[in-house]
Amino acid sequence: MNIYNAHISPYLGKMRLSDITTLQIKSLIRILAKDGYQFETQNKVRILICDMYNKAILDEMAIRNPAKGIKVVRDEEIERRVLSKEEQKCFSKQLLVHFIIICSV
Repeated sequence: MNIYNAHISPYLGKMRLSDITTLQIKSLIRILAKDGYQFETQNKVRILICDMYNKAILDEMAIRNPAKGIKVVRDEEIERRVLSKEEQKCFSKQLLVHFIIICSV
């Protein structure tokens, strides 16, 4: 089942393009989050709606994009870290080995 049929059509599918508001799109994304869908699915829905409106504007079927500017936030914090000096040395050695192997082929 594709993103539109699974997530967008049940909530917005019977509405006219001109009747859909930013608030309704944000509400749909909140519903997806509440139903357990992760950031990736929520963001795919946002991107697809935004793309659909961009194409509708080009085809003169819509005059504005209510999905433009909507941000989807990750619930979980991604722990970022840098490689230690030891890890950097090991990584560099591995890159060099792979580079030599690739160049010798």
